[in-house]
Amino acid sequence: MINSVPYLAALLFSTFCIPLSAEADTHVPAAIARALLDPRRPPEQVKLDAARKAAQLLAFAQMKHGARVADFMPGNAYFTRLMSDVVGTRGHVYAFLPTEQLANCAPEETAGTKALEHDPAYANVSILRDSTANFRVPEKLDIIWTAQNYHDLHDQVIYKFRKP
Repeated sequence: MINSVPYLAALLFSTFCIPLSAEADTHVPAAIARALLDPRRPPEQVKLDAARKAAQLLAFAQMKHGARVADFMPGNAYFTRLMSDVVGTRGHVYAFLPTEQLANCAPEETAGTKALEHDPAYANVSILRDSTANFRVPEKLDIIWTAQNYHDLHDQVIYKFRKP
């Protein structure tokens, strides 16, 4: 069973960009702060931190050590990298790349995620590929995460299984 609080938090923030209170900004767990400082992160992704409010989102979603997480449509793995650090060696991140996205989008849109597949520094990340309709993971999850892509699920060109 999925813990609904982190799932709903991630969904609300990624879909509606609801601002967090100022108080939430001051209570970022140490694991999340450390993940943001990871020197392995690509510089172009580090530059996105302030605008994406990653620390606040991950804290609100209750991302923590040992969690089992699915990053649904991770794109270039911006959040996947951060989650990998936060959940640590006892946790796991499943980066789910829909086959529709892989077939219909430019390769650079998912190159960051594909690069993690054989990177030993991200041994706690598994890349899963299947159609969106067949989204599955091999174990129970604590959080299902999606960010900045919910609108893509309504794209008739990419997701042809949807009827107009």
